Amino acid sequence: MTIAPASRRPGSRFLRRAGRALILVPALGLAACGFGEERAGDIPPAEFLEPATGIDYEVEIVGAPNDEASGLMEETLLLYRRQDRGAPSRAILKRRAEEDIASAVKVLKSFGYYKPEIEVEVVELPPEPATPGAADDDVGAEGGPVSRGPVNKGLTLAALTSDADADAEEGEETDGDATAQAPVDDGPRERALARMIIDPGPAFRLVRHDIQLVDVPEGPPVQVPAPDEIGSPVGDRADAATILETEAKVLTALLNQGRPWAKLEGRRAVADMEAATIEVETRVAPGPYAEYGRISVEGLDHVEPGHVNRYRVWRRGEAVDRRQLREYQSELMATELFDSVSVDVPRAAPDAGAPAETPVTVTVEEAKRRTVTAGVRYDTDDGPSVQGGFVHRNLWGEGERLRVDLNAGLVDQSLTAELRKPQFLRRRQDLTFDFEAKHEENDAYDETSALLGAGVERDIGRYWTVGAGGTVEYSLLSQDGRQDDLLLYGIPAFVRYDGTDDLLNPTEGVRATVYGTPYYATRDRGDSQFFKAETLASGYISLDDEKKYVLAMRGRVGSIFSEDYADVPINKRFYSGGGGSIRGYQKDYIGPLDASNDPVGGRSVIEAGVELRAMVWGPVGAAIFAEGGSVSREVYPDFEDDPQFAAGFGVRYYSPVGPIRADIAFPLNARDVDDPFGFYFSIGQAY
Repeated sequence: MTIAPASRRPGSRFLRRAGRALILVPALGLAACGFGEERAGDIPPAEFLEPATGIDYEVEIVGAPNDEASGLMEETLLLYRRQDRGAPSRAILKRRAEEDIASAVKVLKSFGYYKPEIEVEVVELPPEPATPGAADDDVGAEGGPVSRGPVNKGLTLAALTSDADADAEEGEETDGDATAQAPVDDGPRERALARMIIDPGPAFRLVRHDIQLVDVPEGPPVQVPAPDEIGSPVGDRADAATILETEAKVLTALLNQGRPWAKLEGRRAVADMEAATIEVETRVAPGPYAEYGRISVEGLDHVEPGHVNRYRVWRRGEAVDRRQLREYQSELMATELFDSVSVDVPRAAPDAGAPAETPVTVTVEEAKRRTVTAGVRYDTDDGPSVQGGFVHRNLWGEGERLRVDLNAGLVDQSLTAELRKPQFLRRRQDLTFDFEAKHEENDAYDETSALLGAGVERDIGRYWTVGAGGTVEYSLLSQDGRQDDLLLYGIPAFVRYDGTDDLLNPTEGVRATVYGTPYYATRDRGDSQFFKAETLASGYISLDDEKKYVLAMRGRVGSIFSEDYADVPINKRFYSGGGGSIRGYQKDYIGPLDASNDPVGGRSVIEAGVELRAMVWGPVGAAIFAEGGSVSREVYPDFEDDPQFAAGFGVRYYSPVGPIRADIAFPLNARDVDDPFGFYFSIGQAY
């Protein structure tokens, strides 16, 4: 069928517009009748194919003042956003480029260029050669290849009002047959280059930035920081983003000094086109002055309101500070008592003359109080073991936390319990009670023991925790057929720093703990006393922005100060080797051995390890590691027994509850007593 050009067909524009109206009728009918419903007399729904584009094109920006401006243009200009659809003709492509001039000017003004000159041009490019060897399915009725341009089966309003209208206004021909297929492409497609040539002109300089306070109510004087002191580019290029950041800082300063209803009221910018300068006035309404009043809590079920109030970080009567409200919210969430917490003052500012005291409303949704956990562990030293745990986060309504853990293994069995009373006597201070009962049979000794302890722990700032307490421990020890009844009194203390980004799977930061405990021991062979000190530290470095590759390092140093080596009970000496220290060696086997090649422990220890972790595929990762250590009978490491080294590799599965790891390690300087390798399977990273 031969179609005459649009200019030779009277009323063609009317027919095309009527056709577009008819296109909408079936779509509206589908919406009214329901998808997939058929009734007698209905016209079957038609599918409409978007006309094949006539031109593929490239875009070039010439003369942009900086990479940031170029990047912003790539995100906003229609030339880029419609590039994958092509253009019907070079004339339409040029019009599209001309329409983008206004958007480009806005981008340039945001970077301080207020007198730009922009031209556009469209240049024909050589066509790309046709792909040889087209398949039979790509051959049209006349033997030519069919164009595989983009097809839109649900023609949208944007498609009807954008390029389709442009086609009609330019006299381009569109087929009125709703069922027409894409036209036959008789050869390589036409290509073009849309070029935007920019002369940005002079960079306008910000010569003045004033903050104008409006609608200032009675109350304490309003302190507003000078714009140039908080980053406004006064004297430099009038960068819009920096000016907006300055305004945000001014608003934040007011929100943090008793003006919780402060808001920006707009700005006025005056540009001198001859001098290439600009002046900005920012209008800010500080709103009424407010002080902290009473706290009301909504949504509580099992938690006492008084316990929620103890976490507040201000005193009644102080000026409202948005930072304190956020900190209060964060501390309540950290208790794990709540699934959600909202802390705020009333949204609407009070009427003039109202009291300065403002109520604070806390809205919470309580979390589940109980959690039950289970896990498994396996290593070649101790064999398999099963762990179970129970946590109750709110025993009596004030966040009292009870944790019970059970370990059942072939070598050791233990039951531990901890009761923690938060906010004890003062904010961020906990009272703790500990109980432990265990039985262990290892190559060094057999032990049946029970421990009772109590202490106080206090958080200092964001990263530091200190604690001290007292313990009483009874142990029945057996070594080489000899038994020893031991009663120990200790006063443990510690200082902990944790700047890592995650508790179970850290990727950045450092954590370290220093322990110190003086002991007094009573036993059959006589009383003794000693002081045990130990430092554990680990650090983590992300090697890429996505944290797929992490370098982890750890170290351990310890000493026991006593008059004699025998004064230290065998269960309080230092040991090394196994899944918790130097993988690849049997548990506790690094260091001095007795005549039966059983470990006897030492008064000093030193360990070091490094591990490279990598995400391989989805939640699956891999790791390689190297570790070494030494244990000595002396107070300070003397390396009487050569340090032992090991290396290995493993896999990780990063589950929602933490990484699950499986490692295999090999001694590098094994002794006759050492195993050829060690295998370890557990939940959590090695360190």
